Parts: sequence; C-alpha cells; structure tokens
Amino acid sequence: MTIQAFPNGSMPRALKNALPRWVAFAVGIWTAQTALAVEDHLLLGGRAVTMSDPVNTFRFYYEIPNGITVDWQKVDLFWDSSPTIRPESSSITVMLNGQTLASNRLRPAANSGAQAWTVSFPTRFLRRGVNELTIVTRQRSADGPCQDIENASNWVRLEEGSAIITAFNPDPNPAIGSYPYPILDPLGKQFSRFAFDLGATPEPAKVATMLGLASDWGVRWLGQEINTPMVNGQRGNQPHLVKIQMGATAPDGTALPPSAGWVGFDANRNLILHGNGPAGLRRARNVLTDSTTLQLAGKAPSILVDKDLGRAPALGQGRVGQVTFGALGYPKIQLVGAFTQRARLFINRPLRVDIGKQSFLKLKFKHSAAVDPARSLLTVKINGVPVGSVRLTDENANEGTLAVRLPVEELAKFAWEVELEAYHYLGNVDCSKSYDSIAWTVIDGTSEFVLEPGGIEGPPSLVAFPYVRDRDGEMGDDVRVEFSSDAGPGQYEFAAAMAALAGRSNRGGINFSPEAPTDARVQVWIGRLSEVNRFEQIRAAMHLAIGADGRLTPQNGLSAVPQQLDKRLILQAIRSPMNPNGVIYVALAKDDEDFAKFAALIAKHGFGDKLNGDAAVVDWAGDVVSLRSEAYARMLEQSAKEFNAYTGPMRWVMAGLATAVALLVLWIIMQFVAKKRPAMATR
Repeated sequence: MTIQAFPNGSMPRALKNALPRWVAFAVGIWTAQTALAVEDHLLLGGRAVTMSDPVNTFRFYYEIPNGITVDWQKVDLFWDSSPTIRPESSSITVMLNGQTLASNRLRPAANSGAQAWTVSFPTRFLRRGVNELTIVTRQRSADGPCQDIENASNWVRLEEGSAIITAFNPDPNPAIGSYPYPILDPLGKQFSRFAFDLGATPEPAKVATMLGLASDWGVRWLGQEINTPMVNGQRGNQPHLVKIQMGATAPDGTALPPSAGWVGFDANRNLILHGNGPAGLRRARNVLTDSTTLQLAGKAPSILVDKDLGRAPALGQGRVGQVTFGALGYPKIQLVGAFTQRARLFINRPLRVDIGKQSFLKLKFKHSAAVDPARSLLTVKINGVPVGSVRLTDENANEGTLAVRLPVEELAKFAWEVELEAYHYLGNVDCSKSYDSIAWTVIDGTSEFVLEPGGIEGPPSLVAFPYVRDRDGEMGDDVRVEFSSDAGPGQYEFAAAMAALAGRSNRGGINFSPEAPTDARVQVWIGRLSEVNRFEQIRAAMHLAIGADGRLTPQNGLSAVPQQLDKRLILQAIRSPMNPNGVIYVALAKDDEDFAKFAALIAKHGFGDKLNGDAAVVDWAGDVVSLRSEAYARMLEQSAKEFNAYTGPMRWVMAGLATAVALLVLWIIMQFVAKKRPAMATR
C-alpha cells in the first residue's frame, strides 16, 4: 500500500513562466534575526491513517518557505498497532527526501493506546521548498507466505496527533522572493496569518484584486484552510496585512508609469499590492503567481511591473469533445506493486453543457511483462461502478488500449470519479517485498476522456461551487460579483473565502470583478435576506425566493420548509435570466456579521465536498442540507430517455439483426455438414 499526503491534502504547485526583461527590481537590505520562533505543523492533516498490507509506504509533502532559516526540525510520531503484530518481523522506518533517518520495531503497546517516537531531521537533508517525509512499515501477523494480504487484523495506525516541529529564524525584512511567507505560513498550525486592508473605500479594482489573489491561493494550496478576514472586521486582528491600494506613486516613493504595478513588503512585514489604476493592480497580482519571477527577484524587497505577464494556462477539467488526462492534470499515472493497486481521478462536468450516451473513456497503457497474463487485469470504475476490464497480456505490454463507454445513468451527474484498478499477479512471491520495479502498469497522459453532445442537459448545480469552466475547459471572461450597496467587511470576507474555494474546485486562478458585464456568463450575488427589491430581477429563477416579508419561499419544484431556513447561509445555483447559457450563484444571509462567520466555515478543508444539488442550507456548525429542484428530476428523465434509446425501437432492430445472424450461421453450418456427409448407397 502506498499513501501520499499533503498538508490537509494539498501540495504546493508553482506556475512556471519566464522572467520578462522589463521587470525592474528594487534593492533591499538583508538583515538577520537571532530570536527563534517555534511552530508545529500537523502531519496528517488532523486525520489518522491506517495501513494493513505487509509493506506500506506513507508519503507526506510539506514546504519550507523562503524567508526563514531552519535551526532544527523533527517529527513526533504517534502510532497504535494490532496486538497480532509480530515485533520480530515488523518494523517502521522514517526517511526524509530519500535519506533513511531511523528505524524501530513495531511492538503492540503494553497498555492500550498510542506509542510515541521522535525522529530528528538533520538540516543538511532539508530542502528549500517542497520536502518529502516517507514512513515505511513492514508488518506481519500470520505465518505462511502472503497470509497478511487483505488481513484486517494486520494493522498499524498513524495517529492524528503526529506532527512536524520546526524551530527557525524568520527574516525581519522579508524579500519579495519569500512570498507567500509570512502572509501564509505552511509550517504553522495557523496557515493564514493576515487580514486584507482595502483602505477606506473598497473600489471595484481593489475588490477584484483581493478575490483574484484568494483564488490563486486556493489553487496553490488545495487543501489548506485559507481564512480571509478584513482589517476592519471582527477577525481583523492578525500578525500581518495584505494592503491593496492605488496611486501614481509606489510605497517606496517610485513614480509608477501608467497602468504599472508594484508589489513588496513594508517595514512591518505587510504585503502591499499597489497599482497605478486597475490594470496596474491586476499586474501586481499576476506577479505573485509567477514563481520564476519571484525566484529571480532574490532578496529584493519589491518588484515593479509595467507590462502583462504571460500566465501559464490553468489545468483543463473537462470538455465537450476530446480531452487528454494530461490536460486534466494527470500527465502519467503509475500503478506499482504486486496485487491490487489503485488510482483515482476526479473530473467535473463543464458548466451548462448537454452531453449524450456516446461519451466514452479511452485508456492508453503499458505494463510489466513479468505479470501473469492469465490472472492480471486492468479495471475501470466510474463513480464506483465497474465499466470495463482488459487482461494484461504480452500483446499489450508495450502499448495497450481500453475503451469504455460511460454508463448512461452516470451521465446525469455533475462530477465523475474515475477509479483505475490494476491487479498484478506474479505467482509465488514473498509478500514482505513490494515488487514496485517488477509489477507495474502506467497509464499514459494521452488517454482520453470524451464527452459527446447529447440530450442530457447540465443545469446549474452547487457541485464544485462555484464552478466556472465552460465547454472548452476554459475559465472564460471575468466572473461578476455583486454586493449589497452598503456592504460591510463580512460580505467581502465571504467573497474572498468563496474565491479561494473557487480556485480549489476549478484548479485554476479566476478573475472576479464587480464591474464585469451584467450579462456575464458566471455571476455571484451576495446579499441579505432583507433585500427584497434588489433580487427582484432574478426572483423567478431562484429556487428559494425572497418574499415581501423577507422570508424565503421554495419554488421551481424545490421542497423545503421556510421555518428551517432562518439563521442559516443559503446557497443557490440558478439559470441566469440575463444569459441563456449563464449561471448565477446566490449567497444569502441575515446580515454581514453572519457572512463573516460563514466565511470562516466555507474556508475549512472539505466544505466544498459537502455541496450538492441546486440549493443548500448551511448552519453554524458547517452542516449542509442539499436541496434539489425540478431541474434535477428533468435531467434524470433525459438520462432515462437516452438509456431507452438502446432498448426502445432499437431493441427490435438489434433483435432482428441478431436473429438474422444466428440463422445465417446455422445455414452455413448445415451446408458444411451436408458437404461432409457421405453419400447413401442405393439399391
């Protein structure tokens, strides 16, 4: 068993672009600080991990940011194990970046409960940027070869309290190359250590920059809890600020050319994005997504940019037409080791797209020639349902394909989990070995996921909220965001948390703007339950409409009791009355204070996975009740019609063809027999 983990499920992913010649650098002063700061980082993202194979590998990725010097680092491991584990043949080993650090016997605890083990990391093995901590267990509970395969009693559990402890010297005058530290701290319990400061007036360009920056963070740290408080809000007491401001003169006194941007840290370690107009602010934000620019900036405290950066294309998610696994963000999938190996892909349905029964998946693969072709298999599952298999034979070892049609009933979904399962049989093996280099299957990035047009419509949905990708897999134009005319900090905090969630679910940075066209394809409306007149324009399309008394009324086939909706966050995905192919996401709460509270809730890891249906009600505990309208029932009916296309009149046609073929085969057999039959003697 091999398990890979990142902080709360995410691994930092930098966008790699070239540094243009026109980027100008300001020179800063580098000073050292002698005081030590100690922070700890939860190893398993707050979740226990259980391993039960004879050999298990757990990999955890974490980041050491620029802007700090590590004094020492260690891991505190806590584990529990089955009383059946045999210490004489069971062990646990810790490795860092490929270097073996320590090993220990796996012994059942004398008393029930977790055991503790601390392993120090030599600083010479640490890397700037991403580090890999590997934990390998070999565990035996039964006699005989391979008796511990699928043996439920052969378990070792790494407990959720396991943590990496780091002592380091922070730079008191951080260079721009240290970004996102100290604004975001990948080594600390509290990942977000800032509050947004938009000044006295949150102009649309400032709000757009804040939301774009938050969406970029959501992409780079997919599983982190990114809180987005405002400096003038109730949660604004943070160690650092992210100041977003405009003017012709940069904070360091530099005169900015028209539409130029400036980004850097001030003396108080606050991050400042400054633009000479809206275009300058967008350029300042784009600099912070360009890892090459930041690396080449070295120890300079700021960057001035007066032309657009060429941003790397975001990962495609799904299209009507042909799209490769590589475009989906999976350039190569490796299934290594003896016996059963699995991998999963998650693909979201493009926004407002109608698809049909001809949609299919085509795998291109190769595998080890050492596996037994009679008992080795590659299987594909869609949303847990097996849809196709192929034997791993000598003929397809170097180049194999497996094409499977997506089940019609699965097309009436807003997302698909594709599970690839390889079974590698080697005959008589020593199950204490992994056989990674002998038993393997590799899925090539040119494998295709094809969504063909058809009669199963894709109505608006909260799945992957807020999802924006179009039928070409692109983000499209700016997403329009609407606030109350007198919006307070709570609405802006909620919008920023929502933008981070959008970056996560779309796997790409998104441009938001309060000034996008009123008929924009994707819009987000944030408002209070008391704003009856403001929502009148879209009232008929809403699933939970605001009545004259400020109470919500279910409509469009939605089943809900109005009394259940008080003191809650209400989310809806509706058809846009202003754009026939558009979607409007609506967020409603009692007041701005409630929006601030819900901003903290939707920032939590895993919140987006709870959303489903056309509308949702979220309570203070973060529990979600999903509601469906008649649009979902219509999608199921269309799926049934597509399915019946196989079994209606076509059924009689296919039956007739089958009968004709059977009669033809029978006639050929009879003719063959007649020719072979000896002639009868006559008298």
